[in-house]
Amino acid sequence: MERNGIRVLIETLGSKGAKYYIIDDKSGVIPGLRAECVDSCGAGDAFWGGFLTTLIQEGVKRPEQLKEELVIRAVRRGNIAGWLCVQKKGAMESLPTAEDVARYGKELYG
Repeated sequence: MERNGIRVLIETLGSKGAKYYIIDDKSGVIPGLRAECVDSCGAGDAFWGGFLTTLIQEGVKRPEQLKEELVIRAVRRGNIAGWLCVQKKGAMESLPTAEDVARYGKELYG
């Protein structure tokens, strides 16, 4: 990772959540959320939308800004977005709104 200038690596694990690896030897698993899966189409897009939205809202411009606490929040938000997505049918119709993700984020993580 260091040789190629990669600061963070995210491994999505489907219903099991996601694992993160940070260049300074930090890693962890953020568990997935139990859901009645109706359609998994769009779940990955929802995850990455939630993850990247967190980075954008936090003003991340450089890899050095990707600290563990921020990565954990971004993965959690991605997990929530994917979790909401799989509970509805259709790739586009099932994508959650930012408000839905924020509401469930507060309920689940405070």
